[in-house]
Amino acid sequence: MKLAAAFLVICSGLFGQVIEGTVVDSVSGAPISGASVQIENAGKTPYQAVSDAQGVFRIEGVADGAYTAFALKAGFQTVQDEAARRPFRVVAGLDAVHLKLALIPRGRISGHVLDSDNHPAAGSDVWLLQGNGNGQSATADATGGFSFEVAPGSYYLSARPPSQFAPPAAVGDQHYAWSKTWLPGVTQAGEAQKIVARPGVELAGQDIKLRAVNAYTIRGRISETNGDPAPKLTVKVTRADDLLQPLVRIAISAKDGSFEFADVYDGNWRLTSEQSGDVVLQAFAAVSIAGQDAEDVELRLNPPFSVPVEFALQTADATLKIPGRAFLGPEAGGFNPGGAIDKDGSIGGVYPGRYQVNFLPPAGYYAASITLGDREILGQTVEINSGSVPIRIVYKADGGTIRGTVEDCGNATIAVTPEDPVIERGNLGFAPFARCAEDGHFEIHGLPPGRYYAFALPQLDDDKSAFWSSLPSLINKAVAVDVTAGQIATVELKVLASL
Repeated sequence: MKLAAAFLVICSGLFGQVIEGTVVDSVSGAPISGASVQIENAGKTPYQAVSDAQGVFRIEGVADGAYTAFALKAGFQTVQDEAARRPFRVVAGLDAVHLKLALIPRGRISGHVLDSDNHPAAGSDVWLLQGNGNGQSATADATGGFSFEVAPGSYYLSARPPSQFAPPAAVGDQHYAWSKTWLPGVTQAGEAQKIVARPGVELAGQDIKLRAVNAYTIRGRISETNGDPAPKLTVKVTRADDLLQPLVRIAISAKDGSFEFADVYDGNWRLTSEQSGDVVLQAFAAVSIAGQDAEDVELRLNPPFSVPVEFALQTADATLKIPGRAFLGPEAGGFNPGGAIDKDGSIGGVYPGRYQVNFLPPAGYYAASITLGDREILGQTVEINSGSVPIRIVYKADGGTIRGTVEDCGNATIAVTPEDPVIERGNLGFAPFARCAEDGHFEIHGLPPGRYYAFALPQLDDDKSAFWSSLPSLINKAVAVDVTAGQIATVELKVLASL
């Protein structure tokens, strides 16, 4: 059953140039003061008001048209379901329109970070994340405590102690290190417990007990471009899967170029180093730890180089060379290249490593193929070194169109996502979102051929994070549509009640 207060009431037969109503708490039904009320007509400046101490608002002089209404206030989540965002009409000469707008109270998630002896781990970094990696972070206080204000939804909680926090003492030859720990005390993100936050509910006692794991050592040597030892250089190591505020550990290479990290644990790690000068030299290596030390890791300093890139437009009659824009996206922990396509048709400032080719297609085009030599690499991560053969990006202009209507669209967002993720991987210009026209119609052009899932969603934030984090559970609510080159596919959608 939907929340009783999550609705928009329009009194039957009462339309006019005055809009008035109340803003209430969707859980308790209590009036909410100081809420910002927005009355929107697609593409036009919205009318605004602020609710008073009794939650009442009034807007006069509203022009004829179709509108939707919503309210905003800190500490609350705007109701986004279909009933709450149903359009209504204002017609001159009739009575006032009466609205009842609801806001969902945000909840709170709180707890403590504790060490293995249940002592407070003050200064620990704490993260509360959605499934797509977006979220909030905090630092545990002197008691190890933390607290987050949250919108209703699903979250994952993790913590990591500060670098000066000593791990448990060694037992014999076995040393230990603190791992990033996920609720309920696991070290693998895939085993983390999902926390479901309800409207206005505080979930206290979400304590994380830090895990100490077996520690191993990475030993290696860094050398100059000619193979000579490179002494007194800073070598950094980071966890490959720890992309959010990664913990960076540092070692200084010895006279013979050797270095050592004694506090790593099972998993994939990235080592980097840099030497300044007229030309900046950089070194990169990937190391996997699996129950034992990593010995004889080689880091070799390299100068930057350029990777040639060619662009072509393929039509039914010919293949033409055209200008274009492309970038190299490094594998986690790798170096970002120094630039995009330059005047010579190359990507400059590249160091040896693993990259994905990211591209920004011209308007109306899509990438049909990306090759490195004779190898197809569209959507793949590949090894690129000095002397690389050209990258070739072939575009086509016969993309398909999804055209459709949305019942009671209002301010809903239309989203399409391909069944095959390679279609959009690396495409910096992929724009799968659209809005309805006033009559509920929409179109999305230039789509690569393939099967897509189409949704009409409650109005999304600009970053669309709620959609991406909810996508796996939304697929069974989507309308599947097949897009053919140069053809128009039609679809009829209804706004989903919620994400």
